[in-house]
Amino acid sequence: MCNEHVGILDYWPLVLNCKEVSSDDYKEISDKMFIYYHEKDTDRHPPFNLEQIDTIGDSDFVAWFAFDKAQFKIICSFATNCRLQQVAIFLCKLRTALSNEKLGFLFGVSRETIRTSIQAVIEDLTEKMVPAFINTNDRSTLLSHKTPISSALFEIGEENGCVIFDATYRVVQKSQNFSGQKELWSEQKKMPLNKPMVGCAPDGYILFVLGPYDAKHNDAAILKDCFNRYDVNTIKNGDTILVDRGFRDALPFLKEKGLKVYCPGLGQLNTNAANESRFVTKVRWVIEQVFGRLKMKFKLFAIPAQNSTLCHDYKSLVVACALLNLFHSPILSDTEHEDIAAEMKRRSLKNNNLNAVVEEHNLTQVRAPYHDIEYTALDNADNNQLLNFPQLSKDDLFDISLGKYQIKNAVSYYAEHLKEGIFLVQKFEPNRRHRTANIDFRKYGIEINKPLLIKALMKSRFRGGKQHYIFILLDNEAVGRQAISEYYCTCESGSRTVGCCSHIMAIIWYLGWGQYNGIHLPNPTITKASITIPKNAY
Repeated sequence: MCNEHVGILDYWPLVLNCKEVSSDDYKEISDKMFIYYHEKDTDRHPPFNLEQIDTIGDSDFVAWFAFDKAQFKIICSFATNCRLQQVAIFLCKLRTALSNEKLGFLFGVSRETIRTSIQAVIEDLTEKMVPAFINTNDRSTLLSHKTPISSALFEIGEENGCVIFDATYRVVQKSQNFSGQKELWSEQKKMPLNKPMVGCAPDGYILFVLGPYDAKHNDAAILKDCFNRYDVNTIKNGDTILVDRGFRDALPFLKEKGLKVYCPGLGQLNTNAANESRFVTKVRWVIEQVFGRLKMKFKLFAIPAQNSTLCHDYKSLVVACALLNLFHSPILSDTEHEDIAAEMKRRSLKNNNLNAVVEEHNLTQVRAPYHDIEYTALDNADNNQLLNFPQLSKDDLFDISLGKYQIKNAVSYYAEHLKEGIFLVQKFEPNRRHRTANIDFRKYGIEINKPLLIKALMKSRFRGGKQHYIFILLDNEAVGRQAISEYYCTCESGSRTVGCCSHIMAIIWYLGWGQYNGIHLPNPTITKASITIPKNAY
């Protein structure tokens, strides 16, 4: 070819006109022409030369290919029918989600070579690597990835396993194919997507990737179909299944199969239901971390899938999950608190006595017995003396919440309620003219010497018009953690005794720890990034 048609975009249509040339010859022609082109053009060299892998820095290699050089060689050992460059192209595509044109520039090949390389690696890894790590029939894998916390909370024996199911959303581009658009449109999320069903072990090891399903069906219907359609014989009678509220319609179906199924409750829960829900969330959070790890490591799954590649997208997802399993790093929590499961089981037997006090005396509605205490940056010291709230350590906070999630949320709740410059709590001061003048806490099973009840109001993070009341009962004769006797919140899980909700922790965190140790608000500039229209402006 002449120099005019050797360009990156110009020569390829001419090659396609050669109908007698096979698809394999297309690829060979493409590679040879680009080798010739780059040899003639001394000013341009592809940034990645996999033939001299040591010339690429270690940190740069991980940044572009998601794995280090030793792991890269292991992956190549599975893709025996592909060259090193082809495997690198596929991993770079997963990692960066760059277009084929941009990848062609990085690797010095044509867009068509990028496409064929990605397809070749997907097929090779799907055949040789995926069966060893995803949807296997090896029950020992299911049994070996339990965690001490999951086994203790749900009393899982050595012969039984635990699986956490959830459907992840794979957003796709809007299509001009109306029938396909209807199948992919999710009325709940208001966007087109499909839903692969994922099942993982309590330590984050991905056991099942099934589907993908259209967006018209809910999670419960999808899980039922997975058990009917696919071979999930590794799940046996007596195994434990953890799901979220979206699977509640599938609970009878799963129980009929002899499985132990646990799901968080709905609405305002009593103490026992709230405690059981806390057991589920203490273990089920792992699958959300798996989805986060997948999208952080492989950016391709954090952006909408292109319609032109949608038929291959599911295979790419399965291969990516198999790669995570190949170099599996367990996702564990509270490793420094070995006895946390035993402590949670012990507290689950305790009643929330303050709940009965609040309901019987209607403390969410009465206003007379309360004295407002407004915390600002100027008068905290005086108000602390008035309230006499105990100063706490981080270990004390963890002992109250039995988890880090509520402590992390505390600063966000505090920041939301500090926008007006005031953080308000109320001190209960018995009024002789009111029927709540004397509350006998011992009558409700609360052993306390010098009681002090405080109340606070918090907005819901999910619904603008929803508010929650928080009650904390202190014993002013005790110090530190022992001074916090009881707590209760009117939110869905506020009556539990296994830890506490984030609303309660926000009050305890600020009064007992935050104001003494300095507070760093999360991303304070985000509230200044856009114009807010005042209420009742129109």
